[in-house]
Amino acid sequence: MATAHLQAAPSYATGAGSRSIAAADFNGDGKPDLVTANQSNTSLSVLLSLGNGKFQPGGQYRSERRGQSGPVSLVAGDFNGDLKPDIAVVSQFSASLAVLIGHGDGTFEAPAVIKQEPHRRSCSRPI
Repeated sequence: MATAHLQAAPSYATGAGSRSIAAADFNGDGKPDLVTANQSNTSLSVLLSLGNGKFQPGGQYRSERRGQSGPVSLVAGDFNGDLKPDIAVVSQFSASLAVLIGHGDGTFEAPAVIKQEPHRRSCSRPI
């Protein structure tokens, strides 16, 4: 029986307290990149794929103003219809949703923050 040898998995620096991860092609090179929600320092970390299973730092972004509750969950998708992936992130205690619009080159605009009413479970508004 052959013996399998596993290589050590690479690790990558992100912000403190990473709680969530999403993948999308943020820089338009056809390779899936990663973004993490870092609760402890209220940031998002973007890691750009090299296409060989390795990543390089793509930048850190604030999800809210400093001192606000940190992000706990995020999702990537095209939220403004420009065919470039954006990031939506929710924060645990500040009851907010932040959307960072992607430029398609691995960079993002400053977050547009939508505050929810306290203790609501949805960002939808009653009609």
